[in-house]
Amino acid sequence: MQAIRFFNSYIRTLRKLRPHLQAGKKLVIAVLVTSLVAGFFESTAIFMFLPLLHLILSISPVSGQGTAADPPAAGVELPEEEKIRIITFFQDIFPDASNQVMVLLMSGLLLLSIFFKNLMILASSRFGAALRRRVTINLRSSLYRRFHGAELQLFEENETGDLVSVFLQETFRAVMAIDFAITIIQRSCIVLFYLLLMFLLSWQLTLFTMVLAVLIGVGVGSIYKLTKKYGEAFVEANMKLNAHAIESFSGVRQIRTTNNLSRTYRDFQQTNHEQASVDEKQVRAVALLPAIVETMGVLGGIAIITFASIYLLPQKILSPEALFTFGMYLVRMLPIVSLVYSIRGQLIFMAEGLFEVERWLETPQHPAVPFGNRKFEFLKSYLSFEGITYSYPNGKLAVENVTFDVRKGQTVALVGSSGSGKTTLANLLLRMRTPASGAIIVDGISHWEFTPESWHRRVATVEQDAFLFHTTLKENICFGLEDVPDEKVWEVLEMSQLSEWVQTLPDGLNTIVGERGASLSGGQRQRLAIARALVRDPEILVLDEATSALDSVSERLVQEALDNAQKGRTVLVIAHRLSTIRHADKIIVLEQGRIVEKGSWNELQDLGGAFANYVHSSQAY
Repeated sequence: MQAIRFFNSYIRTLRKLRPHLQAGKKLVIAVLVTSLVAGFFESTAIFMFLPLLHLILSISPVSGQGTAADPPAAGVELPEEEKIRIITFFQDIFPDASNQVMVLLMSGLLLLSIFFKNLMILASSRFGAALRRRVTINLRSSLYRRFHGAELQLFEENETGDLVSVFLQETFRAVMAIDFAITIIQRSCIVLFYLLLMFLLSWQLTLFTMVLAVLIGVGVGSIYKLTKKYGEAFVEANMKLNAHAIESFSGVRQIRTTNNLSRTYRDFQQTNHEQASVDEKQVRAVALLPAIVETMGVLGGIAIITFASIYLLPQKILSPEALFTFGMYLVRMLPIVSLVYSIRGQLIFMAEGLFEVERWLETPQHPAVPFGNRKFEFLKSYLSFEGITYSYPNGKLAVENVTFDVRKGQTVALVGSSGSGKTTLANLLLRMRTPASGAIIVDGISHWEFTPESWHRRVATVEQDAFLFHTTLKENICFGLEDVPDEKVWEVLEMSQLSEWVQTLPDGLNTIVGERGASLSGGQRQRLAIARALVRDPEILVLDEATSALDSVSERLVQEALDNAQKGRTVLVIAHRLSTIRHADKIIVLEQGRIVEKGSWNELQDLGGAFANYVHSSQAY
């Protein structure tokens, strides 16, 4: 029953993943057909031993026709009961052929069967490799697009190591689960033809053999349960180990500056030992299968020989050469059955990766509402936040019924304590989140109506933590754009207060910045992010606490770059340092996701409310 449930789950998962696998029916059919043909020729090759043995035994002294060393006269008749159809068939075609000639003919047919069997196995392997390659590429591509198309909470609620583990290890296990299934089908085709020809040789002995096979299957069932259990534990242990390694490598500076390497190493060793222990138990469980199957197979072979010796041979229901051929089928079939059982255990383990990939591919996608097909080129008069409400997946309210306008060319600042909803509003404007209610209107049109290409081409952001890729300065600045001339890049570097520094670099714009911009200072990274925003010539600019993590010198340089960036643009500013928004046209004060005040700096100061308290506490003036 458990095997049936597993098989149903496996098939159901494959059906659900079919759009992501895109394996191609022709490749699947080619694998199955070549496997069937290979099985046919494999079983035929063994079956050819029956007429060969029959003919060899028939080469004996014939009365009046010489000795055993002499070939019998052409056309010697075999006893009727000893005739085999294939021999009769060729004797009808070659009536004058001696038994020795017939032996050579049967040997040639045997070699021909083996040749075509190997040819079909090679073809099946090639088709299988092509299928595996296509499935690997398509599955990882689907996961990649799925992750990048998911809501932000996917990355907020899961560690990067877990996502990388799914993307690499679980997709590998999923592909191997498919590959093992194909291997089982290929080997099962051979076994199927074996059983068919064994049935033709002796249906009694075949039925007896099948009963033994069922008993063997029941005997190793418990090992499969153990394999599945360790497979699930292995997934969890692997993800935990990957997450720890990635987190420790990313936080190497913090580990060193806090002299915490010893404790981090102890934690890693514990996780490392746990993963290795689970892997060892899983390997032991899988390795136990072939030994058990082989032992039970030998016992079964002894039982088969005993059954034939007592009930079939004495009553001439089965001839000795037929029993020999039957035995050859068994000898060839037992390793295949052992392999199938062993692979089935590995399939159960690998299938956990397939089920895991299926779960991640069901990740909800962003946006909840589809993008439109309008092209956003410029802001004509205003953009407006109208009754915006958003709650996090855990139910926590981020912003509630927020309404305010931003006129073309204005700089509007969002002020409030941490968690008041400032960044959430910026993310809603950038279409990284979807509001539960309300809308952001741009010149009378919902901002969801614009295409992603045109909206993000004209709406740029500079965030507190400027993320840089491990590539050149120019490629970081022009990320997402093509064919940007160097003149344009130098222009935005000048506006970002970076041109003089870049000119001093030996490789200039082709300088590699290092992973996450490791070779740059905080101020340089921030100004590079400003250059990346400016090269898009944005109509709307979002500055999310762009100077909050800088020293005073870096802040001054970055602020000068920001002042250049804001000229002639509509700007939404989020700032903890209130001095950076002294000249904002409008200031929106947020508390617990609601607007409590809005107005100019002087108006809010005169009001003596929440903003005045912020200014007083920060000593910003």
